[in-house]
Amino acid sequence: MSDAAEVFKEIDTDGSGSITPAELSCRLSDLGFEEEEITQLFVTLDTDGDGNITEEEFVKGFEEYQDFVEDDLPMCTEEAPAFIKGVPNPHKADDGEKLKKRRRLTTHKNRQV
Repeated sequence: MSDAAEVFKEIDTDGSGSITPAELSCRLSDLGFEEEEITQLFVTLDTDGDGNITEEEFVKGFEEYQDFVEDDLPMCTEEAPAFIKGVPNPHKADDGEKLKKRRRLTTHKNRQV
């Protein structure tokens, strides 16, 4: 099976043999793409304009899909949070002393339970 066919089957979540706008949107919005970008790609891939992307259409337009996903993949530019679900982020150590103190407090609280 080709890469295009494998990706098609992943996006075609209902197994109908075609990709709906909702299926493509679900896949690409999870990656951070905007709806109008997704719609533009859908229209490009749906070459017969019937509102669905067949496997044949997807395979033919796979290079377009790859270029879209790889070139336009949103970059995370936010700073890493200091805490994740109340736990100090070990990768965020701007103030190491505060993190050490919080770890001691967290450990101390866990021992009292």
